[in-house]
Amino acid sequence: MISFTSMQNKLAVLVLGTCGIFLVAFFLASSIAISSLPTVAAVTISTVSPSSVGLVNEQNSDIYPFIAHRVRPHCDGSSDCSDGIMAYTACGNSDCSSGNITQTVQHGGWPSVEFYDRGKALMLYDKWLSETDYRLVLQRCLDKACSTSNLTTFPSDYQDIGDHALTVGSDNLPFIVSDQYTQNPSMLTIIRCRDLDCTQYRVTNYQTDLIIDYGLDIAIGSDGFPTISFVERDAATSNSTLRVLKCLNYACSNWQVNSVDSGQGVGRYSTLVIQPNGNPLIVYNDMESTWSAWKIKLASCGNPFCSADNVITTLLPQNGHNPDITLSAAGLPIIAYTKVDTSNINSLELINCSTSNCSSWTTDIVDQGGWGVAKGINPNVSIGQDGSPVIAYMGDYPGMPSSVLFAKCIDGNISSCSQSVKSLIGDAYYYDNYGVAVSVDAS
Repeated sequence: MISFTSMQNKLAVLVLGTCGIFLVAFFLASSIAISSLPTVAAVTISTVSPSSVGLVNEQNSDIYPFIAHRVRPHCDGSSDCSDGIMAYTACGNSDCSSGNITQTVQHGGWPSVEFYDRGKALMLYDKWLSETDYRLVLQRCLDKACSTSNLTTFPSDYQDIGDHALTVGSDNLPFIVSDQYTQNPSMLTIIRCRDLDCTQYRVTNYQTDLIIDYGLDIAIGSDGFPTISFVERDAATSNSTLRVLKCLNYACSNWQVNSVDSGQGVGRYSTLVIQPNGNPLIVYNDMESTWSAWKIKLASCGNPFCSADNVITTLLPQNGHNPDITLSAAGLPIIAYTKVDTSNINSLELINCSTSNCSSWTTDIVDQGGWGVAKGINPNVSIGQDGSPVIAYMGDYPGMPSSVLFAKCIDGNISSCSQSVKSLIGDAYYYDNYGVAVSVDAS
């Protein structure tokens, strides 16, 4: 990635108990040397109480969506760093139509979401101090309302990030992966936290002579070890290769890397899930040479390492942007994406696969855009408590352009979305090619 203004941000949507805690994660790269490093202590840990928490019924077992997103721009050359605000909303019901409680983090942004415990979560985000100084901050909520939390501020080494992703291991401890695009050669940095506050962690770096491009995600395999999808681009030829790095142990000090697909613009905006059989599914863009020609592809790996028998399906031959994937209760892929038609009108669409490798599928239009009305920008999809898809995305809302929106599918068929309830979550300020992240606490 070249600059922060071109980086894909994360708006996060989490499904959890009423005003439950959440995990918003921002991953920054490390300038630490190649190979596995010893445990490193973070700079500081302190306990804080936010100024506004809202009401929480800790006895409520319902799992409602939680949404986090950036509201105002960071230091991008056109605004003051102090403008950076991250907002998060605990929905008051399953379709986020009422009872929502919203709070903000000053100077915070680029959030993503994961649980570390049912009803509790971690926030990992960037903290902007000036145009040249920003830090990685981990905020661990100590109760469902996040009325108190521990903050861990990481060293200034963790800067100059590109793409980033987070998951949580079977022991509830975070794994973080990011690329550091200013390094030469480029590298992926994998951080394995050794405690909930990440005051102790292990760093492993994967180096490459190529450029690590847009398209990075991480998930935990059936063996309990991380699986990472990423993209390497050759600056001389502009050809890209989508790869999978499969960790061979819990610390990811050893790994196996395999190529999945290659070509001009292949692999951008990849997202990754692990099938019930342990094999990865990766959805991604094949950009070819023009914006409008973007394909959406799905790679169904033939084994946990994606080393053989991979099946690649083109789901959309053109005009599909920023896909995101989840699995239905039956373990079948569900993919949300932005459809851009020949008139440059953006809409939110959902692909419902009938087989594990999506050899057949149906498509629903969830939110139709129009002239001057954009819908479905950078969506993320997950599965709600009732098994139906839920989607968070950006779009225009009457009287409130550049908003964060939420759609809950109500077909009764747990994989389709021809009908949905849509709710306004809040102000997204401006699009800036920012995305959404959706997760479900199934513990």
